[in-house]
Amino acid sequence: MLRVAVVLILGLVGFGVGAKAQTSQLKTQVPSEGRKNSDWNGRWKFSLAGQDYDDQKTTSTLVNFRFEAMIRYYLSEDLLFKVTPMARLQSGTTQSSRGELSPENRIYFNEASATWRALSFAFLKAGALDQGESHTPLLVGSRPFPGARASLLFGDRTIRYGLVAETAIPTAVSLTTNQNEKEPTPTLSSAGLRFDWTDGDLWKFSAKAGAFEYKNLSTSIASSSFLLGNEVDAVSDTEFRFNKPYKGFEAMMKFEFPLFGSLDGSLHGEVVQNTSAPAKENLAWRAGGGLSMQWNSRLSLLLQGESFRIEPDAAVASFVDTGFSGTNRNGYRVESGIIFGKTRSKVLAGFSESNLIYVNDRQSRDRFVQIKLETGYADF
Repeated sequence: MLRVAVVLILGLVGFGVGAKAQTSQLKTQVPSEGRKNSDWNGRWKFSLAGQDYDDQKTTSTLVNFRFEAMIRYYLSEDLLFKVTPMARLQSGTTQSSRGELSPENRIYFNEASATWRALSFAFLKAGALDQGESHTPLLVGSRPFPGARASLLFGDRTIRYGLVAETAIPTAVSLTTNQNEKEPTPTLSSAGLRFDWTDGDLWKFSAKAGAFEYKNLSTSIASSSFLLGNEVDAVSDTEFRFNKPYKGFEAMMKFEFPLFGSLDGSLHGEVVQNTSAPAKENLAWRAGGGLSMQWNSRLSLLLQGESFRIEPDAAVASFVDTGFSGTNRNGYRVESGIIFGKTRSKVLAGFSESNLIYVNDRQSRDRFVQIKLETGYADF
């Protein structure tokens, strides 16, 4: 089903090539999320955070500085190149058997892609694609997977809807496929619908729903996912293999709305189901909301929270957003802070805690505390 959907949308995008060759009036600009008159534009932001993580096997206290840039270059009216390089500097102490929690300084990128607009409604994007644009964090966190994404989008600035299909290679942040010799290349295929509605600056609604399917997941991905909550089969003392497919459905929505006076509200909900796993092990969801109040012309107050539950085999644990600490968890998050004026800079304090759904000797109850300063985007 997913393969048919991907081929269908790619074919419709290809149809646009022939139509465009005959009708010059269909030539329009690539959507730019705020294109300027120049051929390129860029924005940057940074954050500084102090964070503390603790469970029965790990204690980690870190200061984390992150710099992020977003650069767009227009090779033509219909071809856009985008790259989002990032730098992360960390200092602190960690006592853990999990090396990924140790302080680490690194430079990487969250996306490097080219987008081609074949018609006013048909787009093809290829490169290292940010999965946060396509999937709920319950399925895949914001990280780059090499792949291609085809979209058919209709509507205007008030209402926009369409179809999106993608095929990608699941990887680590370093863009290695984490596979041993003679293993086939893993893939993640997905297809779905999206809908966006905006009425002024205060009323906003967005929703996505679709199907996904992983194939050929490597033994090294299975090994790391075993430590994070998935149930797998042992190949050797140190190597594991997934014992079930990972395919199913995902859906997400977000609604922002005014309440009264200077008070605004928001609601969000997401769900993932792995239809190849047994009941009580195959479902993940999160739901929450928030309040913001304009205190004066220079600052706003923010309060938000959510609950979540991720059953052991609802998703591939290695790819679930790191904020959930894998699968087999049931927990909550709360966050409050101040947002400053037009710059949208933030000072935030947050706390999260999760318990195990099914007790095992690999995982334990965890707790995370963070205080963060984050700037809004500024133009180069």
